[in-house]
Amino acid sequence: MAAHKPHVYVQRVGEWYPLYMDAENEARLRQFATVTSAGDRAEPLSPDELIRDLRGADGILSLNGIGAPEITTAVLDAVVTVQVAVIAHWFHGGHVPATAMWRAAGVEVLDASDAVTDAVAEWVVGAAIMGVRRLVEFDRALKAGSPWAEPGRRDAGLLAESVVGLVGVGRVGRVVARHLRGFGATVIGYDAYLPEEEARALGVRLASLEEVLRTADVVSLHLPVTDETRGLLGARELGWIKDGAVFVNSARAAVLDNDAFVTELRKGRFRAFLDVFPEEPLPLDDPLRALDNVFITPHIAGDTARMFRRCGRIAIERLRDYFAARA
Repeated sequence: MAAHKPHVYVQRVGEWYPLYMDAENEARLRQFATVTSAGDRAEPLSPDELIRDLRGADGILSLNGIGAPEITTAVLDAVVTVQVAVIAHWFHGGHVPATAMWRAAGVEVLDASDAVTDAVAEWVVGAAIMGVRRLVEFDRALKAGSPWAEPGRRDAGLLAESVVGLVGVGRVGRVVARHLRGFGATVIGYDAYLPEEEARALGVRLASLEEVLRTADVVSLHLPVTDETRGLLGARELGWIKDGAVFVNSARAAVLDNDAFVTELRKGRFRAFLDVFPEEPLPLDDPLRALDNVFITPHIAGDTARMFRRCGRIAIERLRDYFAARA
């Protein structure tokens, strides 16, 4: 007798669906599961539609949060059979309320969004290296006609000789800390919720926000936007950043007072590598576009085609392993 295939429901993600589910990932999922999929549907589903589509489902593949809150505790209680939901990509804010509802219905929720965490961490480490080694400045000097980028050709630092300060040591911050320690950097961090023991295990010395900003050669932000963190770095805090430092933000612009930030950048005391902005896309007349000590990218730290496919693959593999362990 053929083994029972688990039934997996893929929630709707609109135009994002093909980013996660290429032909290989489609085949990977159907290799071990029977699939019902809302696919690229963009319109919300009613509770009755969801109960119909989820009937008999053992698991949910939640690709990025669009539509996730539609699957309520009441819907899952009506369906009864769902055992697990695997999240491929914490995105669009949908997973925060959805996770609570799913767990309330007795569904095990597994996070499989490692791919986006790793992608953002890669961008941060790349920005840190470019900043410490002054690669942007050397590139500009040579293209402007300087034979050896003098004066200052040997002014660049080394990551291995740098102090890196993490403002927030959460998902991405922890991966960044691990990568940076591999280069030999000294890593300090400000995080109001990270226990000392966990910080030591990560190789991170906890410090005050003021110490991090005043002493770090590289400052990297890794905070979510909350009532507590919104505007955390104002004129006073930005003034603490040491001259010649490298400032990296792949988190959210709202943790900064943007006017104070632009004012400080115009002084030319430190260089900034930015992937996030108060308004996106960044307006064409935004002053950040004209500052030579600012390197900007269009919110792509965690946004590559391979990252999306990897998100889908890891989540599918997590589902496969979950059901294999219970076969």
